Amino acid sequence: MSAARRYLLFLAAIAGMTVVLLAVGYLPTRSIAGEAALPAMLLACFVSFIGSAVGALPIATVGTSGTKGAAGMEGLKRFTASMVLRLLVVAALAGAVIWFLGPERKPFLLWLAISYLVLLAADTGFARTVLRRL
Repeated sequence: MSAARRYLLFLAAIAGMTVVLLAVGYLPTRSIAGEAALPAMLLACFVSFIGSAVGALPIATVGTSGTKGAAGMEGLKRFTASMVLRLLVVAALAGAVIWFLGPERKPFLLWLAISYLVLLAADTGFARTVLRRL
C-alpha cells in the first residue's frame, strides 16, 4: 500500500473517531455546560484532529524519502518527531483559538484533553502499523 493511501485511510479513521466523539459528547456537554459549550467542544475536537493529521506526516512519509529499512533508530526518530509535532500544533492552535475566538474555556480545555487522548491512540496505532511493516 502506498504512503499516500495509508495516510488517507488514517485521516478517514481519525475523522470518524472525531465524529463519534462529537456525537457521544453532544448531549452530556449540552446538559452540563449549556448550549454555549457546544462550539467549544467542536473547536477542541477540530484542533485535535488537525494536530493528529499534521503530526502523522513524519510517519506517513516513511519510505517515500529514500529511507528504506527505516526500522530501529530512524523509526524511533520519526515516532518522536511525530508526537512532538502533534503536541506543538495542538498547543499553538489551542492558544490561537482561545486568544482569537474566545470559546467557553472549561468545556474547550476538557474536550481538548479528551479528543487529544482518543486521537493519540489512533496516532500510536498508525505509527506502530507503518513502522512495523518496514
